[in-house]
Amino acid sequence: MNKLEYLEKRKSVRNYLNKPLSDADKREVRSLLEAPHPMGDVPGFELVFVEDGERASIKLEGFAGYSGVMIPAPHYVAVFSEPGILNARKAAYAVEDVIFRLMTMGIGTCWISVKDSYSAKVAMGWGDKKELLAFVALGYPKEDNYFKRLFGQLKRPLVNPLKEGYVGLDLETKEDIATREDTSSFVYLDRWGVTTDFDELERRGIDRVYYYLKYAPSWGNRQPWKFIVEGDDIILCIHKNPAMSEINQHLDAGIAMYYLKLAMQEHGLSGNWNFRHIEKDYGIPEDYWIIGRFSL
Repeated sequence: MNKLEYLEKRKSVRNYLNKPLSDADKREVRSLLEAPHPMGDVPGFELVFVEDGERASIKLEGFAGYSGVMIPAPHYVAVFSEPGILNARKAAYAVEDVIFRLMTMGIGTCWISVKDSYSAKVAMGWGDKKELLAFVALGYPKEDNYFKRLFGQLKRPLVNPLKEGYVGLDLETKEDIATREDTSSFVYLDRWGVTTDFDELERRGIDRVYYYLKYAPSWGNRQPWKFIVEGDDIILCIHKNPAMSEINQHLDAGIAMYYLKLAMQEHGLSGNWNFRHIEKDYGIPEDYWIIGRFSL
């Protein structure tokens, strides 16, 4: 199974078996957490493995959680960096790479928001650490053969997403409204609002890239991003949400950045993210941020 097939079934796990990871899996997790950052040095970036998840979940109640509720898990990973929205994006990019690799090992994960970084650090005895951006819960999924069931539902060949919709996917919804957007509604050409179609994306060789980006996780699965294709560049924009902290929104952006590059690589398209020269007027509404530019 290639990486994009795993991506199509990327899904958070919120119910875990009440048992720790095996010693071998713990060693692999620790090795992944110590790997070099895929985007280079990030000030203060650190991933800390939390062995005793039960004790940590009690200490963190009220300071961290998913939609305000702490998710019990056998273990957690704490994510730190120097303050700053660019650091948050890059940290999320690196963590999502770890999460993706854990999923291929059969280890479930779930991003957990931090409501009060200072209090959470004090509760955990981390007074000397940098800003606490988030936690990731991890453990073995409670459902038997969780990932096997997910991957077993994949259908081939993948169809034109604009014509056939989402095949075999259990859409996550909010208030009974599907939150995963159609590709044509979040990809523009050259300027905001100039919509495209599947044929144009296919002509440029990036049709499948955007298909898979619909599966990238985000807070509340709200899919807050839009893309502007300008020549060989792809500009990522993210919707501002006053109900969310700015940090969480930029964590979402980092996750989207990771999946776009992954999708590009799997289609033989090399490129890199850069964060300079993104001040051009693309007609972007005030309630969106320009996050970065992916240059092929």
